[in-house]
Amino acid sequence: MGFVAFVPVVALALSQTPSDVSAYFGGRVPEFYAEWYAKALRRMGEASLARAPTTAKVYRLTILPTWGHPVSVRLHAETGSEAIEAKRLDGLGGYEPGRLAEQGSLQLSADQMNQFRSLYGKLGFWQMAFGDPGRGYDGSEWILEAAELGKYHVVARWSPSSETDRRGLRAFVGLCEWLFRASPLANDLRNKGTAEILKRPR
Repeated sequence: MGFVAFVPVVALALSQTPSDVSAYFGGRVPEFYAEWYAKALRRMGEASLARAPTTAKVYRLTILPTWGHPVSVRLHAETGSEAIEAKRLDGLGGYEPGRLAEQGSLQLSADQMNQFRSLYGKLGFWQMAFGDPGRGYDGSEWILEAAELGKYHVVARWSPSSETDRRGLRAFVGLCEWLFRASPLANDLRNKGTAEILKRPR
């Protein structure tokens, strides 16, 4: 898929004011994207990580496929509370996100937490810019957030599994794929009928 300067068509029928939506991401996300992301997350009943308690260590992956079901995967890394929760809507990430269709949670083992920390440590997450200039048609928006002991950051990439190495996104994709596969979601992540992340890699 070639990348061009393109903004996806998104249904943005929100009742919140721009300031409310911006605050959901700590003012770090441009208004258009904040409205798009927040609409799906609020349909899932997901709270703002930018407002998480200062004791929290929480990481959330949200994927909005233009022609596929929106998903979120949230990992809690606080000592003694290591768990992962996931949700899927029944609509389309680039249009009307729909309603909650699937959710579940799992406790994480010490080995799984070590895998997560290893992948996360390779990312350089806090030095990454919010977005990149790569935009394409009919792809997916991958949004990764972190709330760590009072700090908050958010990074978004458009279809990072395309031209991954050229765009320097191998570590980003690796962590996001791990989160999706570790989650209790039952099926592959699909966009326009094609699997973008296999639940169980072949």
